[in-house]
Amino acid sequence: MYYIKQFFDKKITLSNKAISGLIITAVYALITIILVSHHEPFEDELNLWMILNNFSGFQLAERAFEGGNSLILYLLMWPFAKAGFSYYCVKIVCWLSCVLAVFVLNCLSPFPLFINVIITFSAPMLYFYPVIARSYSLLPLFLFSAAFFFSDKNIDKNGRNIGYVLFLLLLAAISMTHVIMFAFVALMLFLFVYQRFYLQRKRSKSEIAAASITLASLTVIVVQVLVAMRAVSQFGNKSTVSTPLKGVLIPFFACFFDTTKGNLFYSYTPNSGLLFYLPLFSVIVLFCGMLFFLYRTEKKYFWIFVLSVCFPIYIYLTTYSVIVPYRVFTVHLLLVFFFWITFKNNNEISIKMLHNKMFLTVISLFFLITIPSGIKLAVNDFNGRFSAARDIADFIKRNIPDDGTGVLISPSPWQGTAVAFYLDPVPVYMLNGNEIKCIDDRPGALDNRLAESGITKGKRYIYIIASKYQREYLASRGYTFIYETPPAMITEEDYVLYRIP
Repeated sequence: MYYIKQFFDKKITLSNKAISGLIITAVYALITIILVSHHEPFEDELNLWMILNNFSGFQLAERAFEGGNSLILYLLMWPFAKAGFSYYCVKIVCWLSCVLAVFVLNCLSPFPLFINVIITFSAPMLYFYPVIARSYSLLPLFLFSAAFFFSDKNIDKNGRNIGYVLFLLLLAAISMTHVIMFAFVALMLFLFVYQRFYLQRKRSKSEIAAASITLASLTVIVVQVLVAMRAVSQFGNKSTVSTPLKGVLIPFFACFFDTTKGNLFYSYTPNSGLLFYLPLFSVIVLFCGMLFFLYRTEKKYFWIFVLSVCFPIYIYLTTYSVIVPYRVFTVHLLLVFFFWITFKNNNEISIKMLHNKMFLTVISLFFLITIPSGIKLAVNDFNGRFSAARDIADFIKRNIPDDGTGVLISPSPWQGTAVAFYLDPVPVYMLNGNEIKCIDDRPGALDNRLAESGITKGKRYIYIIASKYQREYLASRGYTFIYETPPAMITEEDYVLYRIP
């Protein structure tokens, strides 16, 4: 009882940095939860929940592996899905992860307060990671926490570095968010093992076990990639996705200042001219400036960063050319990570760099230049529609009776996935006759086998759910126009509904 009384008698005092960090986190949490509550998820966000709810056992594992995306988010959300919770669990987990990341950044990072604030309200942290509920939403918390625990100061009474164990486990978690983090995790693991186990000759059992877990996670990712390359048609046919270097680098760097320049959003800004190339040139200069300062402070981290960025670019060039902002902004997260662990060294070079006005200016501008685009998208999302899948699903529920006289078809399964989510349990079918239960990129998904499948037999009407860009083709076939959704922010998820005959 004495010790309990002594604990509660202690006065809790917060530093000015902790108080400001709590205030910034509270403001951030309020703004982002409002944005999250107004956001309509699109197919990639809903796909995870559909797989968890529509499959189990081996089929669930197979679908998760074939997608080539996050395994850790499947593991986190599996209990909620099987317990009967709604999709909002995914949104809350992703949002909460970003709120905790902002808390860690503002209370524990070595950066000045104004740098922390700029990072907090930059486009990736204000909008893309907390609002768009995908595995990338976990990266800020994992990377910021990994940077905090990567320290020689976390020694317990037995001489073990608990921080290093947690750092390695976080590396394992990072590797399982997405394959684009593979090079970063592999190189950081190699560096740790070389420095800690070989040069310093410190090999505690807990650190060896944690390093083994990280290595095992990387092995799982390799297996997942091999499975996805065999199962998914767009990965296997390289001739259809190989892209010229210019076609990758321009939208990649353009996303730094205008996030509609990738393959996700409709873009209403110029793709050429002074208003495009001037900011593009500016972000490339700022990026080179960040490379210069990282090279000056720690060369080994410079090379790991460069290789970590080149790895996803190589994927864009050779295997999967879809460039989306939340993948591009991993560049910004990695820079925060590397400068964080560099400044924690407190050596002469890092101390000078942390007070270097030129460095502070460059890193500020590097994140500031993302903010206008982030605010614009956040406002558009709040006032409009990210996806119009719910709109067309609601129209179908109100106007097309589920009396067995009609059948719903989506020629492109990735376009119909979100609609199928909202229409459940009313089925939506692919052209091959299979019901859409998740995004289906397998070979044969686009084959027209409606007649032999038998799903149209005895039906009076066939309803076609398609993206607006297919409107002219459907009209030219003589199909009857039924409905068109309001505009959406992202491509292929504003819809038209046609009927045959």
